[in-house]
Amino acid sequence: MLTLFWPRLLPLNMLLEVTSLFTAAFVVSCIRTAFNAVQLAHHKTELAEQQLALVAARQQHLNDLKDQFLLNVSHELRTPLTEVKGYLELLRENYVQLDADSAANFLDHACHGCGELESLIDNILEATQLDISISSTDIAIVPLAEIVQGMINRLDSQQHEIQLDIPEDLAARASRQQLERVLHNLLSNAIKYSPADTRITVSATLISNRLSACPDICIRVQDMGEGVPAADMPMLFQKVMRLRRDMTGSVRGTGLGLFICKHLVETMGGRIWVESTGIPGQGSCFCFTLPGVPITLLPLTLN
Repeated sequence: MLTLFWPRLLPLNMLLEVTSLFTAAFVVSCIRTAFNAVQLAHHKTELAEQQLALVAARQQHLNDLKDQFLLNVSHELRTPLTEVKGYLELLRENYVQLDADSAANFLDHACHGCGELESLIDNILEATQLDISISSTDIAIVPLAEIVQGMINRLDSQQHEIQLDIPEDLAARASRQQLERVLHNLLSNAIKYSPADTRITVSATLISNRLSACPDICIRVQDMGEGVPAADMPMLFQKVMRLRRDMTGSVRGTGLGLFICKHLVETMGGRIWVESTGIPGQGSCFCFTLPGVPITLLPLTLN
């Protein structure tokens, strides 16, 4: 009897087997889809965790910068303030006994401290206003030699020999006020970070093809100080950056000067960098470019 109905049961068995295979394949597909979904969710979770970690690290870095900045400012402002207060108190207590030269010397020291305070405060205030762009009306053709010489005359060279090597008729397109600020920061650094009685050289040259409609001008401030270690160069123009060797030294600063210089130079259409071997005595050369004057406007002596 079973033998008689076997041919009729065979298609049914085959149908059940095929159905089972399809069912198994569907279940496997569902499991695979679910597994992939879980993997995707896990991957997204890992990415989210990494992003949160990056945000947390960035926030911690900003907090560290803020703490370092406040520490720098509190120390850097206190030192010249103490100098000013000390000499003024000495003058007040001893003005009857002091001769004119001694009194003038005390006042000179007090004025020097005031100058340092003014420079520090200017850097702090300027760093908070860097989002204010330079107006196109501020950009003009400016005589480089005249501006640099004027800045040298206003600075206390502290027994440095500052040599000027800029052609009298060389001009650039820049904001006079912002260019003076850049030169003040770079020259002040060269004076502070190089030994007394050493030479500081300020030079400027055309660096692009003379046949170009608008050549660039490269201005270089070279000192004979300790130089900048190669490891510190990438961070040199960052905000609140001071070299490790300077944190315990006698040179005062907020770590904002070069950051401000970079912003101002780039806003005027140039770039800034440093060249140094890091060997003491060979010094550093801070270089920046500015747009020059089109050839048609240049004096014949530049051709």
